[in-house]
Amino acid sequence: SMNDIGTNTLSLTTNSLYSDEIQAEAAGRIEGSLTVNEIYLYSKNYYANRDEKLDPKVEEFFNDQEKYIIEMYNTKKEDPHVYITYLMYLQLKGMREQYNLDCKKEQQLKDIDFHVITAAGDLADIEDKYSKDDFTKYSEEQLRAHFLKKTHCSALFKVKKDFTDFYMGHNSWDDYTIALRILKEYNLNFNYPL
Repeated sequence: SMNDIGTNTLSLTTNSLYSDEIQAEAAGRIEGSLTVNEIYLYSKNYYANRDEKLDPKVEEFFNDQEKYIIEMYNTKKEDPHVYITYLMYLQLKGMREQYNLDCKKEQQLKDIDFHVITAAGDLADIEDKYSKDDFTKYSEEQLRAHFLKKTHCSALFKVKKDFTDFYMGHNSWDDYTIALRILKEYNLNFNYPL
């Protein structure tokens, strides 16, 4: 639908006859398969526009997060926050595995590539955590320049008074190299009583 409405769309519904874990991973696999081209083009644009090399500590951070999610699920899956986080992890895992099965061999992406492109909004903060820069020694002008380079987007949410629906708007402030967008609608029919 890119040529018709200016964005691609993805609408996905899962079946409650299957476990939540199967639904989550299947949703990711379907998205990974249907959006191979968009994922590849987005990753190419993202890395072509990136100035700095990824610090190995950032990759370690993502690997540790993944291990932590699995560990928490194995020990505290009755906690709704842990359970839903694990389902999100399965969805991303399914997406990256299916993408790599369906794409051309030279287009395959590593796990860290998926972490980076899906965490693009948070990546600047994660990188700052491991930065060797001493921000306390930055001038006001340097801090402003750093902030403007690393800050992206505004979002607005409004919930109806009766809580039956909500409205949202998003303004993306970034360069056009990352303009490959997909408007996604998920109807995940999980069985877990949230």
